[in-house]
Amino acid sequence: MTRGFGHRGDREGSATCYPVTVVHDYFTQRGGAERVAILLAQGHGEGAITTSAVVPGQTFPDVADLRVRELMRRLPRPLARRRAALGPFAGLAFITHRVDDGVVVASTSGWAHWMRGRAPRVLYCHTPARWLYEPDDYFKDLPPAVRRVLGIVLRPLKAIDRRRMCSAQVVVANGPVTAERIKRVYGIDAPVVIPPPGIDVSGPQEPVEGVRGNFCLTVSRPRSYKNTGVITSVFAERGREQLVVVGGVARPSTEDSVLEVGRVSDAQLRWLYAHASAVICVAREDLGLVPIEAFQFGTPAVALRAGGYLATCTPGRNTVFVDSEDADALERALDELAAAPLPRETVLESAEEFSVRHFRHAMEELIAAACADDGTRWARPAQERSGPDA
Repeated sequence: MTRGFGHRGDREGSATCYPVTVVHDYFTQRGGAERVAILLAQGHGEGAITTSAVVPGQTFPDVADLRVRELMRRLPRPLARRRAALGPFAGLAFITHRVDDGVVVASTSGWAHWMRGRAPRVLYCHTPARWLYEPDDYFKDLPPAVRRVLGIVLRPLKAIDRRRMCSAQVVVANGPVTAERIKRVYGIDAPVVIPPPGIDVSGPQEPVEGVRGNFCLTVSRPRSYKNTGVITSVFAERGREQLVVVGGVARPSTEDSVLEVGRVSDAQLRWLYAHASAVICVAREDLGLVPIEAFQFGTPAVALRAGGYLATCTPGRNTVFVDSEDADALERALDELAAAPLPRETVLESAEEFSVRHFRHAMEELIAAACADDGTRWARPAQERSGPDA
């Protein structure tokens, strides 16, 4: 079993060590959860992590530098690449895997917290599973009849999911919105630890072919709730600035004002962040790391006045807010930023609030609380308390 070591003080104040097993749902995409999982493995797992599946070409190259325990190594790669098909296999892989010593630190938005065993667990929750608790939103592109069938199929999984979440010693939310959802779904009061940006600002930069001088940037996986269609339609109509779309599949440009580049390397993403006039974020995110990453480069955000952006974005300092998810509201926000650009120095200063050092210190305290000799920190309703699995 791969694991690192954490530290805690015993009753006499001397330092002791306990093994830390870091786990994550799966590395089959590039997103904020994957960046946080890598950070947890580097900072608390001594470079080791357990996950259900890894598809190297679809996730961050930093995963290759970790010591990865893959629970489903024999799963056919074409199946692992399809998240909808992978999900049930990931759930089975975690619920049949045990850790009985040390402490488990799980980065989860669906499956990793299903892991069993006697080891206390600290769950860093990116969101209660959208596909499980918000199926109408998550699957809104599917026909209504299919959504109804999915609702019936998913119902038994909710009981398992709640039982596994409520058996943890500490549940941590990545932002205030996630904390509210955790309270609503699980009845748990979760402390908030906002993650730092996952991309190193000091790394190399590489220009992206086809990008014009004056451009805005949106970084988003191709999910319907990300509202990428609204963004692209606005820029296609405006014709004043180019929109560069990162995420999904690269497509030949049909509009001079919209360039879909698909997946890019970290070096290319740094270059885009550093040279963009603004990042555009109009999805209802539980947190949303893209603005925080952009702030590191002095690039402001045009962000929806909702969700996690309320915790990380400050109007007049690093952000112009969009008041609703429609084209007219985005158009007004873009005009406001063009008329009164935010100084890059001010944006850079705001980025200092989100650091790796702060994140690791906060997580270390919560890990120590989960393993404290003088009692367990139960972050859930008293009537649902049950110890780790025997």
